[in-house]
Amino acid sequence: MSQRGLSGMLVGNIPVTAATRFPDRESYFCAGTGRRFSFAQTNERINRLANGLLGLGLRKGDVVAFLSHNRVEMVEIYFALAKTGIVGLPLNYRLAPVEIVELAGSMGAKGLVIERGFDEAAAQLRSGVPGIVHTVVIGDEAPAHGRGYETLLAASPADEPRVEIDEADPFYFNLTSGTTG
Repeated sequence: MSQRGLSGMLVGNIPVTAATRFPDRESYFCAGTGRRFSFAQTNERINRLANGLLGLGLRKGDVVAFLSHNRVEMVEIYFALAKTGIVGLPLNYRLAPVEIVELAGSMGAKGLVIERGFDEAAAQLRSGVPGIVHTVVIGDEAPAHGRGYETLLAASPADEPRVEIDEADPFYFNLTSGTTG
């Protein structure tokens, strides 16, 4: 067995490898929205999100909080973060808005990706965390604040982001809500 094992594998390379090997195979199905994506489409959407976040002015090491139910965008967010070096802060939708604000503020969030429907939490985050200067909203309608997720993807290039990523670079905070002890 190799001494190196998987130590050289970058998380952001996983969708690239899958898209190269199996471009037309279905990568996932979102039961909540009925959408299906191939591995090639998945990698393209991840790249568009990554480039969109960079285009907003977010940079490697910046923190982006995200709040959503389980849906395909969650996969795209995690991989986009891994490709950009932007550090993600997944927020638990079961927390009270005041708890969400405290987490985002204490971790220094500069951006927010949030699903439509979490309007109260979004409003409290925007007012309670002054560092959040960019908001991207997942949902069908154009948001009253920030940018629409699909609009951001459509306006962003599909090529691989040009960010130097090292295997030791963090890409998300792994926090619990106290339920796991």
